[in-house]
Amino acid sequence: MKIRNNLRLRFVLTFALFTLLMSASFGVVVFLTQRKQAKVFFRNRIVSELDYFAAHYQQNPQTPLPRAEDIRAYLGTGEMTPFIQKVVEGFSDGIHTMNLDRVAFFKRKDDRFDVPRGIQHHHDVFFGLKTLADGQKVYIFIDFSYWHQMESEIQAHAFWTFVVISLIAVVLGLITGNYVIQPLNRLVGVVSKSDPENMPTGFSRLFKDDEIGALAKALDASLNRVKQFIRREHQFTRDASHELRTPVTVIKGAVELLNMAPACEDNMVDKLVKRIERSTRDMETTIESLLWLARESNSGESAIPADLLPLVENAMAQNRHLLAGKPVEMELQVNATPVVSAPAGVLTIALSNLIRNACQFTSHGRITVTLEQDRVEVVDTGVGIAEDALAEVTKPDVSSPAGGGFGFGLDIVTRLCTRFGWKLQIESHPGRGTTTRLIFSRD
Repeated sequence: MKIRNNLRLRFVLTFALFTLLMSASFGVVVFLTQRKQAKVFFRNRIVSELDYFAAHYQQNPQTPLPRAEDIRAYLGTGEMTPFIQKVVEGFSDGIHTMNLDRVAFFKRKDDRFDVPRGIQHHHDVFFGLKTLADGQKVYIFIDFSYWHQMESEIQAHAFWTFVVISLIAVVLGLITGNYVIQPLNRLVGVVSKSDPENMPTGFSRLFKDDEIGALAKALDASLNRVKQFIRREHQFTRDASHELRTPVTVIKGAVELLNMAPACEDNMVDKLVKRIERSTRDMETTIESLLWLARESNSGESAIPADLLPLVENAMAQNRHLLAGKPVEMELQVNATPVVSAPAGVLTIALSNLIRNACQFTSHGRITVTLEQDRVEVVDTGVGIAEDALAEVTKPDVSSPAGGGFGFGLDIVTRLCTRFGWKLQIESHPGRGTTTRLIFSRD
């Protein structure tokens, strides 16, 4: 899992990086400060030693020179090695800094000066020069070797302290991250287990009164509204199923009685009855498909295999009356006889819509319906669709001014394709016709 997709890891890394950044910043500030203060300290120390020796020397010329591990003092240049004598030539009273080989610099004629192991030979050397009352000159040198040795030890301690702080920051980040993320994970678990038939409500009481608790309250209220909405939708579907099917059934029964009545022998009456019969059949199919789309789950129905050939033939027969009086030929080419796992009513409404559109918008020429193993293709020589309008025809509330029928636009066909994993392809050339493909393959 990527870090940017894992809130816990992002929290831990942010916490750890912030802690490390603060520690590193503090360490850098301390390091720079101690470097600066060390130079000030050593300068002040040399000045103090020079002033102290000069004051006592004036009272007692036998006053011993200052001596320490990091200090070498000389009264005059007689005790200096030739190397030091050459270095100090030409300097006036004051504090001076030089970068020299400290072994050669601090080795006296009468002793051996050992540099601590691990310390470089070349480093800054501070020395002060002061002329005494009798004209003698006193030289005091301070070597930074011991200071740098102590500084290296401090840096080593600081490094391991930094490592320990890093580990502590990661552990604290994990603990804090788990503490912060746990309520969120619990909320995700509650919401993810919900379904339209079992919406969780009242779960916000399980969370504290904090930001996640506020989110839980908002989700609780939202899911409660969704639950009420679904309840109303189910009630509407049940009511519509009964209230719409009943009048359609009555009309179908009345049409059957009219077909048996002597009045149907009149051509005009017979045409009207046939028209009512077609509209009733279309309305019945429309109601079944709309109610089917309104239901959340239709897994059982979608598994029912339906033979596509008779459905295509039936859809062509139902819409052939739209070609009455037009010089248009409609033919069926059967290259395969596929079986599709979908409700027959849903397939009928999708096929009828595509064929009906071809019949409505073709005034002359030919309509060819081709049945392949994985698709149905409808090709017409009608008016076609403008290129800028081609992407809009599958959207809701979009229709042609010349359109008619029972109002089951390509939007509904698109929704059916989305539900079953089908594909709807439309190719059109204005003035030359339109090709529509309903592909049943999921590839």
